[in-house]
Amino acid sequence: MLRSALSALVLCLLLLSCGKKRDIHPSFYHWKSEFALTKGETDYLKQLSVKRLYVRLFDVAWEGNAATPRASLRADSSAWQTWEVVPVVYITNEVMLRVDADEVPMLAQKISTRMQRLLGGRQVPEIQIDCDWSEQSRASYFRLLEEIRKAWPGPTLSATIRLHQVKYAGSTGVPPVDRGMLMFYNMGDLRDPETQNSIFDPETAKPYLGGIKTYPLPLDVALPAFSWVVIVRQGRPIDLISPAPVQELRDTSRFQAFTDQRFRVDSGTFLNGVYLYGGDELRIEQVDYSLLQEAASLVAPLIRNPDIHLVYYHLTPQTAEQYPYESLEAITRMFD
Repeated sequence: MLRSALSALVLCLLLLSCGKKRDIHPSFYHWKSEFALTKGETDYLKQLSVKRLYVRLFDVAWEGNAATPRASLRADSSAWQTWEVVPVVYITNEVMLRVDADEVPMLAQKISTRMQRLLGGRQVPEIQIDCDWSEQSRASYFRLLEEIRKAWPGPTLSATIRLHQVKYAGSTGVPPVDRGMLMFYNMGDLRDPETQNSIFDPETAKPYLGGIKTYPLPLDVALPAFSWVVIVRQGRPIDLISPAPVQELRDTSRFQAFTDQRFRVDSGTFLNGVYLYGGDELRIEQVDYSLLQEAASLVAPLIRNPDIHLVYYHLTPQTAEQYPYESLEAITRMFD
């Protein structure tokens, strides 16, 4: 009798554990130069039950002979009191290739101090470093991450992870952080004139999926919720306009359409403040709801950790128009 009761209890616990859903936390990247959310953006975030924002504070690029902070966020820290903020710093790979090894600790201290100053002393649950490091820059970048942890030991430390860094983890290494943010977009070759969509292409992604399930870090996921126009001049991409002003490109007095996605500029004109020359070619790249669903369906089954921050890149006033909150709720549920 006791044995059968125990068996029933074990079976019950197994069924409960199997049926337990993961904790999925929807979020957004904020990648604009000023933090000043519109009422529409605020209402949209509340509809999606978003509590956390990943906010880019500044970039670090190589200028002259030094790693130089630039494009700092303009914001009154009181503007984000409603949200749990994860500060993000983008570092170019060139910085990590060129910085001297003995300067890495000082760079880490400067980055940490600048982040804390821009945050106005606010306590944060996590800090994130975004760098598309390479095999050649691996040692310097990983040392930088270790030094940032020493300089700011309290919050969780995370780093962005590209698909090629998952597939070739043996050569590019696994960064010394607590969590990784898998960037499930920008996987195509923007420079290739035959590219249809460099933001997300399922066939480009599929060969890189194999190592996600076994990657030795808990992985959060960033999905693309944006569009842009690639400006091609004399066969070379020279700029991006985001979000893509699709309706303006239907103006036949200024643009000649070759397909729904490709256009030629008839004569000099402005598009979203960018001057275009006659003969420039324009390519719309966007991720609509069906393509976003396909991205989620590929990556969701491969994430093994019990809690996931699912972050959409990125929040703009147009996001709610392109992706009604019900559609992103459905995408988020795919990760349960």
